[in-house]
Amino acid sequence: MTQARSNSDDQTRLFLSLLMTSQRQISSYIGVLVPDFHDADDIFQQTIAVMWEKFSQYRPGTDFAAWGIRIAYYNILRYRREKGKSKVQFSDSIFQCFCNVMEKTYSQTDEKLSALRRCMKKLSASDKQLLHLRYGMNQAVQSIAEQYHQSVQSVYRALTRVHLILERCIRRTLSGEEIF
Repeated sequence: MTQARSNSDDQTRLFLSLLMTSQRQISSYIGVLVPDFHDADDIFQQTIAVMWEKFSQYRPGTDFAAWGIRIAYYNILRYRREKGKSKVQFSDSIFQCFCNVMEKTYSQTDEKLSALRRCMKKLSASDKQLLHLRYGMNQAVQSIAEQYHQSVQSVYRALTRVHLILERCIRRTLSGEEIF
């Protein structure tokens, strides 16, 4: 009995962990295709419910967000059928065009995030710390400058330098040139 409960708890933790990292992508996808905020939120909640129901069908190691987006797509189709002509809606062709653009945008964003992660690993410890303070801890540049006994301008210059390094690295990574 405790083994079954432990497996259930592990499944719940795994599901929640995967959901937390991909909920913004799934929600954004729905938000673009469903103009009414309240309807989009309802569809997002329905999508999460279906994802949980079908979680045993999810193949670990595959793209969880893409799996969730596919489920959201079918929920949006059902929503469009149910709403029919009661509200202003995109035509089917425009809706399909949006879906195609969103899928392409999602895959490009995923590739860019993957490249960013690889490039971040190549940064020096001090550059990583600077980015962590600024964006991870959401510290103001003034606060970072005081902490490191530097001028605000020097912190801005350092951030600009790191941004340029990352931008170049991402471009090279996406083009296949893994040079840093």
